Amino acid sequence: MSERSNRPGKSLRLGAAAVATALGLGTAFIAPASAQEVDLVDFTITIENLAPEDGTLQTPFWLGVHDGSFDLFDVGSAASPGLERLAEDGNAMVLAEEFTANGSGGQSVVTSPVGVFHSGESASVTWTLNANDPGFRYLSYASMVIPSNDAFIGSGDAIALFDDDGNFIAQDMVVTGASVYDAGTEVNDEVPGNTAALAQAAPNTGTTEGGVVSLFEGFAPNGNIIDARPAATTAADAPLVRISFSVDGQSAPAPAPAPVEATEFEVTITNVSDGFASGGDGVPSPLAPGVFAAGATNPIWETGTLDRGEGLEGLAEDGTAGPLADAVAASGLASDSGVFAVPASATDPGPALPGDAYTFRVSAVPGENLSFATMLVQSNDWFFGANGVALFDADGNAVSGDITDSVAIYDAGVEADQPLGEGADQAPRQAGPDTGADESEAISSLGSAAGYVVVTVQPVTAAS
Repeated sequence: MSERSNRPGKSLRLGAAAVATALGLGTAFIAPASAQEVDLVDFTITIENLAPEDGTLQTPFWLGVHDGSFDLFDVGSAASPGLERLAEDGNAMVLAEEFTANGSGGQSVVTSPVGVFHSGESASVTWTLNANDPGFRYLSYASMVIPSNDAFIGSGDAIALFDDDGNFIAQDMVVTGASVYDAGTEVNDEVPGNTAALAQAAPNTGTTEGGVVSLFEGFAPNGNIIDARPAATTAADAPLVRISFSVDGQSAPAPAPAPVEATEFEVTITNVSDGFASGGDGVPSPLAPGVFAAGATNPIWETGTLDRGEGLEGLAEDGTAGPLADAVAASGLASDSGVFAVPASATDPGPALPGDAYTFRVSAVPGENLSFATMLVQSNDWFFGANGVALFDADGNAVSGDITDSVAIYDAGVEADQPLGEGADQAPRQAGPDTGADESEAISSLGSAAGYVVVTVQPVTAAS
């Protein structure tokens, strides 16, 4: 393995004296062709401090490539002398000696232009190595987080760089506050004279703790470190460092997106109407079987446009849901869709009379919305609808409860209106389907559905 760096070797500040050349680094190691096929590649690692101004700093990074046998640390076990010196003072010399004694492949220290990595600073190192050599398939790294007594970031488990066939598999990574460790070797008192990057005058200064490696619990809220660097944080989601990889100038493959688990919701549409007034008498106001969908947009209808001729007319005039449901499923705009048709009081499809309800289940992921349409039966072409109601809040949490305020009455604009509950061309009184004077008007909202229906959603479980 041979090494090239875009930064000259520099002594660490804060009393640490680790210098790449002093570690005896940069020695080429290429296994003989008789042992395995030689496939020389230029492997580059880039370090960047992502912390904000007045946030945490990072000491130069110790990097070691090996066969997977080197164990930098284990949570719950005492730190090695080498890790102690790095975590307390940023000095990688003893750690480098431990690595060499392990018989591992090769190592280096990457420094920023001024030694310590300040906010936004980055530096790289390039090694020429044999991708087919098992001795160079894994990476370990470590860097002290400063100011601190003995906080550090590092790879407890080695990072795979190449697979058994020599294919480059390393993926770029962002180290956050959730991956900051406490070496357990020095008490976290934040006393300036004991704390690197505050007023520590010499290495190995501070109160010995004699503990074990553990996750770092954070800086004292009103302590000396926050006083000196107000933006310093090790909050779990705070980005601290980006580590990037490339081979022969090609960036690491992008990590596969984490699968998003769908949530299943139970939706209930309850008919709470008292009937529409007609000559002083209440007229029953059933709901008809309807269509639902989940997706980023509403695939059932678009307010302000003409009906698309895909089945909404049949649903709004006659309560026929099948053709519209088929069109929605074929549109590619719904991640989940279907028909609700059986009232809670029944076992067969039919209308939901006042006091009855339709219930259905729909699956969705954050960013997707609920839409549905069900005929207002005592009309010519009106329907109750949810026009893309959010199923998750801004933080991705599933919505639960009453969403009636987001449900409205709509006019499909395909049949001339008659007085509600009286028209001869309305479904309960018409001689047959598709009866009534045609019209061609844009779909419009007629106002809230409150008082006619109550609609609730309830997350049930993660969908399988």
